[in-house]
Amino acid sequence: MHMKVLITLMGPSHWGMFNSIWGMIRSHDYVPDRIYILGREKDWEGHEKAKRMIVPLVKEYGGKGEMLFEKIKGDSVSDVVEKVRKIGEKEKQRGNTLALDITPGRKAVVLGSLFAGWTNHLFDRIFYLYIESLRNANRPYMLIPMSIQVSHDIMEERR
Repeated sequence: MHMKVLITLMGPSHWGMFNSIWGMIRSHDYVPDRIYILGREKDWEGHEKAKRMIVPLVKEYGGKGEMLFEKIKGDSVSDVVEKVRKIGEKEKQRGNTLALDITPGRKAVVLGSLFAGWTNHLFDRIFYLYIESLRNANRPYMLIPMSIQVSHDIMEERR
């Protein structure tokens, strides 16, 4: 069965991940069934909090709400490249659509993820939620003025 899969990245804020996923659902109709969160070992507690926020959101829009945490070395681009490549190849072999969300990630993790995807042609979609001002960024998506945020599908914009 074809599934929509998302790879997202632990960053300093849970709201970045949550809001970006909500934005991709509302703006691009991409409701992930399976979500891989890449984070450092010390991000595990943050993953649990993010899971409690994101699973009900995704299920509300008809997604399965399956979330998996993958440990990475946060400062190692090559470790991220390898993890993303393995996840991506496995999911593509299953016939799944694969997206990457670069919004919440730290630079080394974002770079490694993008590099893995581009060199291996893994991603069908790449999402980024741009927020003009971080003043209201720690609120739910719908409580941030829509005039200061734009959900981008970079792959679609590139076409």
